[in-house]
This record gives sequence, C-alpha cells and structure tokens, in this order.
Amino acid sequence: EEEIQTKMDMIVKDMAEDAVMEELGNEDFDDDDNLSGGSAEIDENTLQAIAKITHGNYYRARDSKSLHNRYQEINFNETSEESPLSFQPDIELYQFPLLLSLLLSVATGVIVRRTNG
Repeated sequence: EEEIQTKMDMIVKDMAEDAVMEELGNEDFDDDDNLSGGSAEIDENTLQAIAKITHGNYYRARDSKSLHNRYQEINFNETSEESPLSFQPDIELYQFPLLLSLLLSVATGVIVRRTNG
C-alpha cells in the first residue's frame, strides 16, 4: 500500500513537471530542478505557470503591508457559498421506532414469563 502511494506520488510529480515544462517551454526548465526545493529563492515563472495550469492566481507579497493587501484581495475574490438547505422534518419521527422497540420488549418479557412459568 505504501509502495503504491509512493508510485502514485511520483506519477503526479512527473505530470506536474511535464505540465510546467510545457507551459514554460523546455529551455526554462531542467529535469534536475526540484519543484519542492527548500531554498529561500523562488522561481516566480514556475509558480505563475502552476497558477495558470491550475486555473488559480499567483500572489507575491514582499512585505507585511503587501501581504495584508493580498489577503484582502483573496477574501474579496473568494466566493462565499450560501448556507445549504436543511432537510429536517417538521415532525419528529423518533417516537415510532421507540414505540415499536418498547412493544417488542414487553412482548418478549410476556413470552419469557409464560414459558418459564
């Protein structure tokens, strides 16, 4: 199971790299590049390409004020969903199964008492 997950992760990574390579063109992307690199430098072209491929947006904040502005922009653009319709019945129906179980319990008690004498 773990081996299958690892293979699937590798396939997804390869597909992402291929999509980015196609978007940027082969000259801007090497197979040795690491999409999840840990350096402080960022590759804005790749991030913008990923945003375009995934139909998302790329935001860059260089200081706390621009970060705050980006958050406001994201919140403004985010579509808020309407609350889902509630399908709760107006009449509570728990009494019927409760009554049935009570009647079965009483009937079982009566039958046990009659058979045991």
